[in-house]
Amino acid sequence: MSSISEGGVPDDVTIAAVASVCTVALHLLLARLVAPESSLLVRLAPLGVYFVYTFVHHGSGDSPFDTPRNWALLTVAVTAAVVGFYLL
Repeated sequence: MSSISEGGVPDDVTIAAVASVCTVALHLLLARLVAPESSLLVRLAPLGVYFVYTFVHHGSGDSPFDTPRNWALLTVAVTAAVVGFYLL
């Protein structure tokens, strides 16, 4: 259920905000500190989660795992995985 019916922010906006913050943070972290030679596609990885959410979420039914919190955590996990990959 969308939280807009409860007077809050729509779920799509929440996931988009988390993905955009993670994308900017990942880009700045990789470009300035960790791996300046990393590709732009890698730096945009958190946006990939948002696009999957956009195309998969509305047709997935009422799964108990299909919540904005889980999608936001997945976005953060993908961001951390990319940073971890470049740190190792």
